Amino acid sequence: MAARRMPGNFASAKLVALVVTALSREDGSLLPPDALSVDPMRDALVDPAAKRSIIDHAYRKGGAAPLLRVGRSLADHARDPTIAALVASPDPAVLAQKWMRFESYHHSANRTVIEVGEKGFDCRRSAQSGMPTASENVLICGVIAGLLSLIGARAIMVEIGGRKAESALNFETGSLDDAKTSLFHIRWEGFEAIETDASEAPIGDADGSPHKRLWGLLARDPGRNWHVGEAARALGLSSRSLQRALAAENRSFSSVVREIRYGQAGRMLRRTETPLAEIGYCCGYADQAHFQRDFLRACNMTPASFREISHG
Repeated sequence: MAARRMPGNFASAKLVALVVTALSREDGSLLPPDALSVDPMRDALVDPAAKRSIIDHAYRKGGAAPLLRVGRSLADHARDPTIAALVASPDPAVLAQKWMRFESYHHSANRTVIEVGEKGFDCRRSAQSGMPTASENVLICGVIAGLLSLIGARAIMVEIGGRKAESALNFETGSLDDAKTSLFHIRWEGFEAIETDASEAPIGDADGSPHKRLWGLLARDPGRNWHVGEAARALGLSSRSLQRALAAENRSFSSVVREIRYGQAGRMLRRTETPLAEIGYCCGYADQAHFQRDFLRACNMTPASFREISHG
């Protein structure tokens, strides 16, 4: 088991591994000779300096386009738990919320604030100290564009560093103004949600109890930050009606959410080798400490102990 890390300045090992794979497929010279070898199944976090050296080298060698195209390789990793959780988003607004929670959950050195419009994202990047590099901003722009494509956005165009680039034209941008890359825009011409394994899961018997119907709805996307109002609307109920019906069964909305998260976490701990930090994110927890507390309360043991016992 990897040593426990305290919150701090880290980068996602999942993202670094994705970048290394995508760049090596496009052109091996885009990677530095000493590129970090990352195993995201062993550890969820890496030193951000190692990530930065890789993408800075790619940016110097190939410009913005190769980093913007990294997002296209996400389709090759659709069964990865974190990517599957992100792609389960039914619309861009939910995707934006999940992405911002992803960065917060992993205590990313850089953060993205996403403002959601009808057909676009306005994204502003910042860092714990200083500013993100141009290469980091370009990479995240490409990853978010790739995720939007996977959930159903069509004809995507990005505007970054004073340049515009279209997905249909392979994101060729020309030279960017590095100082202007921390604010970028992603637009799309249309959106049609793409069915995923999660979205194809049954919501539940329409004539079943509110608890069973709610359980079925939330189980389709346990990584989402569900609110009682949006869940009630999806079930054709008012918030008060849903809450009253749950109370009649001695339940509450928050207790059903915890039930879903705990159940999904248990399945992932038993059936996969996914790192604990990644499991917590995929199950909708705000941070690792929240995951540990909730699981201990429900199971009287830590997630690590549960996994150890489950695997014999």
